[in-house]
Amino acid sequence: MVYSVYKLHLGEMIVLVLLIAMLLSAPPTWGRELPLAPASTRSDTGKQIPETVIRTLMIGGALTALSTRYDQQVREPVTRHKLLEFGAVDIGDLYGNGAVLGVLSLGTWGFGQIAGHHELQKSGQMMAEALAIDFSLTTVIKFAVGRERPDHSDHRSFPSGHTSGAFTISTVLARRYGWRAALPLFALASATAYDRIEDRKHFLSDVVGAATLGIAAGFFVSRPEQKSESKIVLAAGLSSIGIAARF
Repeated sequence: MVYSVYKLHLGEMIVLVLLIAMLLSAPPTWGRELPLAPASTRSDTGKQIPETVIRTLMIGGALTALSTRYDQQVREPVTRHKLLEFGAVDIGDLYGNGAVLGVLSLGTWGFGQIAGHHELQKSGQMMAEALAIDFSLTTVIKFAVGRERPDHSDHRSFPSGHTSGAFTISTVLARRYGWRAALPLFALASATAYDRIEDRKHFLSDVVGAATLGIAAGFFVSRPEQKSESKIVLAAGLSSIGIAARF
């Protein structure tokens, strides 16, 4: 069996360090700077569903359907001008890369546990849980839809995994740390979406749908009352680290 190891490049390391530094320097402001605590609605099965998630999926779904009409009109000028290419640095591969986001989530949780920083540890756990939900949904939809990418490399264009992951993390951290964190984080997520179109990996509707999934996953996990049926438990020992997921 052959294992491939993802190596972080300098730009990716800088992004991770800056994000962790921001988390350490800004205490959580639950409900003060970002009052987005959603009300909940109860389904027939008794499970609480945040209204914010429902609204996000409804509005995002409508915008996704509408954006399909502009896929070609947007793709041509974006791919021609290449506004987000900075030499070897690729914005979409920096913030939207699944390995980078996974390292950021587990690193945040691990650092919080080692340093005895409960809020930081909680943020890392929420990020990991939201990413797991987002990744599962995105993967299922990719194979169910089977849309061909603009560069014809495969049939997993819809939705964009990089974009959904970026918006997932941005939403969780925005809920935890307020607008001062939300502005740069959602700017990074938007740049990721733009970059994926620029690289001919996705259409406009791919990234709009992905952003919808990411925001919904972030809201679902970071709601004030943690009564979700999905749960990720992180445990660390002297020589190992484990992740247990239950959905």
